Amino acid sequence: MPLQYRKDVYKDGIQAGLYTPPESTFECADKNPDNKCYCQGESCPPRGLQNISPCQYNAPVYLSYPHFYDADPSLLAPFEGLNPDKQKHESYFLIQPKIGVPLEGFVRVQLNMKVDKAPNVYINSIDKFPNIIFPVMWLEEGIPEITTSIWRWIYLATTVGPVAAPLITYTLIVGGLLALAIIFVKAYKSVVIGQNSLEIVEIGRETLRRGSTLIHSTKMKQYQALKKQGRHQELTFVSSPELSRSLDEFRNMMRPDFVRSSFGDAEKESLIRSDNTFILSEHKRFEDS
Repeated sequence: MPLQYRKDVYKDGIQAGLYTPPESTFECADKNPDNKCYCQGESCPPRGLQNISPCQYNAPVYLSYPHFYDADPSLLAPFEGLNPDKQKHESYFLIQPKIGVPLEGFVRVQLNMKVDKAPNVYINSIDKFPNIIFPVMWLEEGIPEITTSIWRWIYLATTVGPVAAPLITYTLIVGGLLALAIIFVKAYKSVVIGQNSLEIVEIGRETLRRGSTLIHSTKMKQYQALKKQGRHQELTFVSSPELSRSLDEFRNMMRPDFVRSSFGDAEKESLIRSDNTFILSEHKRFEDS
């Protein structure tokens, strides 16, 4: 049975679409050619009925909405007590459009029997009995509401989710940018350039430029690389009341393998080992070896 969208509604705070069978579902064959296959020979049932006798071993059984709702008025004429009501007798579904979950739905159908006069039978009590479609019973099957746990997940996915998703996304983006900015600021503050330099001395993971000051902010130490003097490089420890550390701590900063030093005038690069090749102290000079 096809379903047709009608309008948007709300079920317990959740948006849903109202879907019902199209009006042509039980339409007569001359207005809805798709229903012509339910006709037996040249005889087609009136509007509001669907012949299902081929599915019932050729028994004259017809399907309709309860109380002949939305059917030909002639089907109601022989009976009393039939009161078609859209709210009570229409089939419908409430479907959440974003995730396709039904929130509520009912399928309502009525089984009818076709009653004809028996040929060659003449009984006064039934002689005036007309050919009718006799309603036998009607059925209702569906879900009036969903459980609280399912409702909670659907509400989060359809109401809270669309609002929370962009907020979380933008928060993560801004947080990542702030983290990168903090990293760059800390990296920049770890090397403070006092004046232009010609050469670079790599000490472990720290980088000193000649004629500049290195402030190791996390360990509260300060070192200054002096300008070159010939083929020598002098590295002096500059102490202050706030930043007072021994040269032993400076030596501990250096990697045990080597310190790379380049000299522009000599256009030469050498490896100065830090284990036993030289001793670093105040006012001591070390040369390339």
